[in-house]
Amino acid sequence: MPYQLELLKLWSESWSRNGFEPCVITSVQTKSYSDYNEFYSQIKNIILAMMPNRKTEKRVAYSLACFIRWFAYSREQHDDYCFFSDYDVININLSIKDILIKKSKYSHINFLDHICPCFAIGKPEFCKDLCEDMIRISWHNILKNNIAEKVYHDQTFFINNLDLLKNRYKFTKHSKLFAKTIHFSHNYIERLHENILKTNMNKNYYQNLINKLRIKTIKEVLCKAVQ
Repeated sequence: MPYQLELLKLWSESWSRNGFEPCVITSVQTKSYSDYNEFYSQIKNIILAMMPNRKTEKRVAYSLACFIRWFAYSREQHDDYCFFSDYDVININLSIKDILIKKSKYSHINFLDHICPCFAIGKPEFCKDLCEDMIRISWHNILKNNIAEKVYHDQTFFINNLDLLKNRYKFTKHSKLFAKTIHFSHNYIERLHENILKTNMNKNYYQNLINKLRIKTIKEVLCKAVQ
């Protein structure tokens, strides 16, 4: 979609101009790995079991994408620390100097917006551990009949299993690194433009308006950041 391409361009530019090397992982690239089908099958079956009222792949597409991104991150061919970012987490003034990391500081993923998985730091190999935990713990919960029903994606997984996961992963509140970015999520745009967005709008019109407002707002914020 043109809107998504424009958002991705703005995301990439915001990180590039602050000294980073943005890496965009495509679905074609992700699907090319030999173990992709196995991971996809496991996650699809988990989601369908967790959300019994949604019986088709089309109805769980978003949930699938949320889990598959961690598989994609895990297959990056380097052993360096890096950020794992949604394409609507825009870099305002976070620089390389802010993240001089000692090799021993993190041995697992550190989520920088608490239980929201939009922004994290770690190594690709850490994402492999997370993928394994997502499958193992989810199946364990299903066998105990502890299902989500309405929605099940990576954030749901973190919320439902936080007490267990925080022994291995770090969920940081009020991160100084994350504070130098802005997550232009749908919820953020809705709060920011609540005087324009009305809940009784046509669904498609409402979605298109949010998309336009998100692009417009990001451009305005980045323009001010340069000044």
